[in-house]
Amino acid sequence: MNLLAHPSAADFLRGFQEEHLSELEFLLGQRQRRLREPALSWRDAESVETRIEGHLEAMRAGGPVAVSIASEALSGGDVSLIPAALFSLASLAPEALAPDALPAPKEEWPEFLSSWEGALVLADHPGIPAFLTRVLLNDRPEVRAAAARALGRRRDKEGPALVPLLDDAAMEVRSAAALSLAKCAHQPVLPTLERMLHVPSELALLQFQAALLLGSRHAFELCRGVCEQGGAPAAFIELFAMAGGEHGLPVLLRLSTVAASTAPALAAMGIVGNGGSIPQLIEHLSDGESVAQAAASALQLITGAGLTRKVSVPAPDDEDEPATEMEMPSIDPVEWNRWWGLHQGRFGSGRYRAGKPLVMWSIVEELAEPRSSLVVRTRAGLEFTLRSGQRLDFEPDWPIARQRAVIAGLGNRREHLQQRLR
Repeated sequence: MNLLAHPSAADFLRGFQEEHLSELEFLLGQRQRRLREPALSWRDAESVETRIEGHLEAMRAGGPVAVSIASEALSGGDVSLIPAALFSLASLAPEALAPDALPAPKEEWPEFLSSWEGALVLADHPGIPAFLTRVLLNDRPEVRAAAARALGRRRDKEGPALVPLLDDAAMEVRSAAALSLAKCAHQPVLPTLERMLHVPSELALLQFQAALLLGSRHAFELCRGVCEQGGAPAAFIELFAMAGGEHGLPVLLRLSTVAASTAPALAAMGIVGNGGSIPQLIEHLSDGESVAQAAASALQLITGAGLTRKVSVPAPDDEDEPATEMEMPSIDPVEWNRWWGLHQGRFGSGRYRAGKPLVMWSIVEELAEPRSSLVVRTRAGLEFTLRSGQRLDFEPDWPIARQRAVIAGLGNRREHLQQRLR
């Protein structure tokens, strides 16, 4: 007897696929926790990804039934299932994710589109690059921008299809296309990118970042000018510190005396890592909370001292959960002065990272450290290219096996990455 001929077979198979989708919803959430929570190791997400792939294999075996279940989940009213449904469709049938056909409530559209983009970055299906290239022609600018970002984050070979978007009417789209082209190392667009650099806004930052990734000296001088004028957004100050290294320290020192820029300038001084700036950073620990925290974070980045404090972080307003404790760098000036009195002989006027002379390998260690946060690993991936001029195909939310392969490749070049940075 063929069990598929049983009167209840169709209902059984649907229920089976619903269970797989529900498990994917749980596992994708666990994966996000391991990537984003500082107390957890990002490497532990690999075992979760193995389980995710097992459920995906079962859904692939389910064929049209699985696709139908995932599609229905998008409009079924259970918001928690949407990321799993999007990821399933991206993995099984990306064409089913055509944006104009997706049932997303208007008020939840930005979050929905972010999940759509993330699913298409994480999923592995040969049809995704061509699908995203077609979406670049969508009528809605936020959709074009999401598709452009996804292509760059994936490092797909279809990167040149992004070039026409540099003339898009929407700055969000132009900026997304610029950064993705830079991530794909599409060097011919650099002159166009340099002509685009104007107003220092959040969206313009991506254009500056793109030009700097492609090695633009012009972009660096403009970024320096933005910072020297004062009032630069914090993200510009951080970008300048990564790109300028020791040469940017005088600008950061001046910015640290400007009230509106003190905190981001001090945080950026941690990236520069000059040993001579440690006493000044300790002095700022007596300032207000935001400034003191920026100084403490910079001190920890330079010294690796491990002086910490416990901070209670309340749950989001819409979640009925207790507050969680989080470790942050200590802002106690007495504690830091005591530490500095014992260890200052280890530091000269050169650059340091985690208490050791700063070399390119120091940045690789930040990428590889199991407890490095997503924020730190994002910064380190960008800093590596800006300081070395070497392309680094790396995203801190890629599948763990792909991340480990990149880091292993860098390990094979360790000897060449030991040159001290200026």
